[in-house]
Amino acid sequence: MKISHIVTLLCSAATAASAAAIQKRQTTPAAPVEQYNAPTYVRPKHPSKRVQTAFDVLDGFKEWTVEGVTRWNGPGFQHQVLPLSRGAAVKDAAAWKTYFKSIEPLFRGFTPVINDLYEDEKNNAVVIWARSTANTPVGLYANEYMLTLYMTKDQKKVKTFLEFVDVGVSRDFFPKLNAWVAANPSLRW
Repeated sequence: MKISHIVTLLCSAATAASAAAIQKRQTTPAAPVEQYNAPTYVRPKHPSKRVQTAFDVLDGFKEWTVEGVTRWNGPGFQHQVLPLSRGAAVKDAAAWKTYFKSIEPLFRGFTPVINDLYEDEKNNAVVIWARSTANTPVGLYANEYMLTLYMTKDQKKVKTFLEFVDVGVSRDFFPKLNAWVAANPSLRW
């Protein structure tokens, strides 16, 4: 599947998920996460395989370990940070693992929360609108995401992980964190 087609699907699903979430709250959708009571998706008692795998992904991030964020990688796994204007390279499973090892010591108490979730049966995918917080050596990290997880045929693993991030956080937070890393190569804090 071409990345442009995936982005189109992501935007369509994200729009549907966001519209549903916006209808549930009484605040402006442009407000930062800290300024409104964002909805929280409630885990169903009997989720489909796809939705269970999506929860496994988020549970892996809560662990904040290499094992936690790679156990759900399927054969041919790829990770892409969006929007494409950020210029992030597509990562295969090995590059994803290497990348995570580099950031693992920088975040403590990483806590993702699902605001809303959309299951796309036709494309064997789950789209998640989520937010997260963590402690870092440069202060509180808070971000918002749209995640699209394309599953393997058995729906137990992820083959493509598209992570649409808040560009403002990328622009404002990560330069501070990168400067701290450059000044503290031991990564002790």
